[in-house]
Amino acid sequence: MSRCSQIHPGYTSRGSHYEIQVWHDELGKTQVIKSDNMGDLQSKANLKMKQWDEQWERKRVAEVKRLEKEQLARKRKEQAKVIEQNKNIATQRSIEALELLESMDGILDHTLSINNTINWEILKIPKKFKLPKTDMPPKPEQPTYQEMPPKLQKVYNVSIDQKNIPTVPIQPIYPKLPSKPKKPIYRDLKDMPPEPNPNDAKYKPKFGAIIFSKRNQAQALEKFQKDKESWKLRVQKRIERYNEMNRKLKLDYERQLEEYEENLKKLKEDDKQLWEAEKEKIIENNRQIKIKYKQQLKEYNANLRNVEKWKKDKKDFLLEQEVMIEAMEIRKENYYNCDQNAIEEYCKMVLLNSEYHQNFPKEFELKYTPENKIIILDYQLPPINSIPTLKDVKYIQTRDEFTEKHIPETELSKLYDSILYQITLRTIHELYEADQINALESIIFNGYVDSINPATGQENNACVLSIQAGKEEFEKINLAMIEPKACFKTLKGVGSSKLYSLTPIPPLVKLDHEDSRFTDSYSVVDGIDEGYNLAAMDWEDFENLIREVFEQAYAATGGEVKITQASRDGGIDAVIFDPDPLRGGKTVVQAKRYTNVVGVSAVRDLYGTLMNEGANKGILVTTSDYGPDAYKFAANKPLQLINGSNLLYLLEQYGHKARIDINEAKKILKEEEK
Repeated sequence: MSRCSQIHPGYTSRGSHYEIQVWHDELGKTQVIKSDNMGDLQSKANLKMKQWDEQWERKRVAEVKRLEKEQLARKRKEQAKVIEQNKNIATQRSIEALELLESMDGILDHTLSINNTINWEILKIPKKFKLPKTDMPPKPEQPTYQEMPPKLQKVYNVSIDQKNIPTVPIQPIYPKLPSKPKKPIYRDLKDMPPEPNPNDAKYKPKFGAIIFSKRNQAQALEKFQKDKESWKLRVQKRIERYNEMNRKLKLDYERQLEEYEENLKKLKEDDKQLWEAEKEKIIENNRQIKIKYKQQLKEYNANLRNVEKWKKDKKDFLLEQEVMIEAMEIRKENYYNCDQNAIEEYCKMVLLNSEYHQNFPKEFELKYTPENKIIILDYQLPPINSIPTLKDVKYIQTRDEFTEKHIPETELSKLYDSILYQITLRTIHELYEADQINALESIIFNGYVDSINPATGQENNACVLSIQAGKEEFEKINLAMIEPKACFKTLKGVGSSKLYSLTPIPPLVKLDHEDSRFTDSYSVVDGIDEGYNLAAMDWEDFENLIREVFEQAYAATGGEVKITQASRDGGIDAVIFDPDPLRGGKTVVQAKRYTNVVGVSAVRDLYGTLMNEGANKGILVTTSDYGPDAYKFAANKPLQLINGSNLLYLLEQYGHKARIDINEAKKILKEEEK
C-alpha cells in the first residue's frame, strides 16, 4: 500500500517551494514530488499513490490467477498420475489373476519339473544363526570426581569429607591473597660522616724555615674546632633526618599492616562464600558424574546380558542343529532299514514339501503296511470357495473405481473338478517319485472336502473321490500328456461325474485311525511287595508295571498310557498321551528289565523312535543303570533315563515298595534258561 511523508518546505535560488516523499512497499517504488503550491502538492501525491495502488492491485490479481492456474495444472497432473497408477494396478492385478488361473490349471505340470525325492544331505546342512552378533560392550571406566578447592582448604583449614571418592586435584581461579607487608629496614648510624681528628695533617700548624709560628698553631686549632662544630651539626641533622625517615617507615608499615589485616578479613569472608559456591558446584558436578556412571554401568550390564544371551542362544541353536542332524541321520538309517514309522514320516515330509496355493489345506493322514507295501492316504482337498476366480480387473476413470470380472460358475465348476483330479494324480506321482527304497507298491488315495450341508447347515467332511494306483501301472503313464479326469477314470478311480457337487462316496479302503500296535493291559503292581525283586520279574510283567506307574503319574492331568503288543525288548513298550497344555503331548516309553549296564545303542534307538513317532519326549526305564556314553548322548535331548534307583523311588512315591538285586536276578534268570 502507498504511503507518503509530511510536507516539507524547500528553498532554491529562485525562492521557496514544498516537497513530499511517496512510496509503495510492495512495488518497491519511491518518489519525491515538489510544487510551489501546498494544495497542488497533496493532489499530485494522492494521484501518484492511487496509480501505484491500482498498479499493485492489477499485479496482485494477475499473480493470484497465475497461482490458481499452476495449482490447477498440478492437480490435473496429480489426477493424471493417480489415473495412470490405477490403470497400472488394474493391469498388474489382471496379469496376476491370469497367472494364478493358469497355475490352477497347471497344478500337475508343476510337479513334473521338480524332483520330489528327499535329499537327506541337504536336510542335514545346518542352518545359519540368523540373530545379528552382539559385540562385547566396553566396560565404562571409573569416573574421576573433582575434589574441593585445594587452595582454600590449605589457607582456611576447610575439612571436606570425600570418603571413598577418588579425586583429582583441580585449580579453580580465586582472587589472590594480599601480600603481607614486610617489616621496614630502618636506617642506622653506621653511615655517619667521620668525626674530625686533631691529629690529621690539616690540623697541624705549619712551621717556618727558622722559627715556630704561634700564629699558625692558633689557626690550625681554630680550624679543627670549626670543623668539629660543623661535623656535630651535620651529624645532628642526619640523625634527625634518619629518625624522621624511620618514623615514616614505621607509620607506613603500620598502615600497610592494618590494611592487610582488613583486606585479609574481607577476603576470607568473600572467598569463603566463593568456596562454598564452588563446593556446591563441584558436589553437584560429582553427583551428575556419578549418575552418568551408574547409567553407563546399567547400559553396560544390559549389553553384557544381551551378549551372554546371544552366546547362549547361539550355543543352543548350534546344539539344536547337531541334534537335528543326528536325528535326521537316525531317520535316514531307519528309513533305509524299511522301518514302518520311518517310511510314514518320510512320506509326510514329501507331501509337506509339495507347494500349493496358500488357500489350499495341507492336511492328511496316512498309514503304511509293510506286509503288502501299501500306503493308505486320507487327503484333505480344497473346497470350491478356496479356488481363485478373478479373471480381469479394469479401472473406470469416470467413476474412480475398479471393476472385477470373474470366471463364470460353469467354468469354475469345470476348473474345480480338474484341480481335484490333478492334486490326486500329483500326490501319487510325488510319493512314487520320492520312493528311494521301493517301499511302495500301491497307493490308496482318499480325497476329502469340508463343506456345509445345505439341508442341515452342519459342517460335513465327505470323501468325494478314491483311487488305488499300483506303482508299476502308474509309472507307465505320461503325465505331461494326459487329461486328468480321463487318467483318473483309466486307473479305476471312484467319484461322482461332477466332483463340485461334493457327492459323498465310500473310500476303496478306509484308513484305520487306531494304532494296531496297542494291546490290552493287565495289573501287576498289586502283586509286588518289599521282597519282590524287579530285576528278576517276567519282561512282559515289567512292561505292564511301568504302564501302571506312569498311569498313576499322569492321572492328575487326564493322561492315557497304552502298551504295545509284546515285542520282547523291541520297539515301543508304551505310549503316553498327555493333554496337559504345558507339558502335554506324546511320550514314547521303552522298558528294559536288564541285569547289565544299558549301553548308548539303546538310547540311540529310543531317540530314533521318538523322531519317527513325532513324539515330544522319550523315556527309557531299566532295572540296572546306564553307561557314561548313554548319559552323554541323552544330554540336551528330550530324553529321560530312569535307572533302578529312580524306579524304586518312583514306585515308593505312589505307595508301592519293591527291591532290585542284580546278582540275585542273574542267578534266577540263569536257572530259568536251563
